[in-house]
Amino acid sequence: MDINQRFLFFKSIKQPRETYDGFMGYFTTYYLNIYDQHEEKKWFLSWNWSSFSLAFLQMEVLWLLYRRMYLFAFLIGIFMHTFYTMLSYKIAVFFASVGGVASGKILFWILRLLFTFGFTVCSNALYFYFIRQKIEKGIQLKGPNPFATIIFIMVYLYLVFFMLPDLITKNPQAMSLYKNFLNLS
Repeated sequence: MDINQRFLFFKSIKQPRETYDGFMGYFTTYYLNIYDQHEEKKWFLSWNWSSFSLAFLQMEVLWLLYRRMYLFAFLIGIFMHTFYTMLSYKIAVFFASVGGVASGKILFWILRLLFTFGFTVCSNALYFYFIRQKIEKGIQLKGPNPFATIIFIMVYLYLVFFMLPDLITKNPQAMSLYKNFLNLS
């Protein structure tokens, strides 16, 4: 193992108060151990409880933002928004006409659980890939970013509680779609 690469990796994941030869937090030690096990592999499967918890709650974007993976967060966010708004509605409508609403919900949740477990076991590899790309480009990361996560939550809550209800009530077509969606849920 190249000690210089390990040090650059450490600098990318550490909390501000941690030092390489002194105090290291639990999560920094966790990621360094995984790095030591999989440093030669480009992709690997490993379990990450924090990404699992957030993915299970349908908030995988928060984990990506916290780890400063903004482009991945945007892409996953667009994918999940498309998945939920288009696919879930179409699955529910299809199964409501063929086999009942319950079978559509079961299929939807099976797909959701498959994505959750897939995201969970690939998240460490995705994070390491992201860090390696930044190190190769000479970009230095400064550890996780809790502020991006907090800002995202605040914007999301504002949109959900203030903008969305206003848009739905002013647009009759959106209101009927929303009522149909509530009836299918």
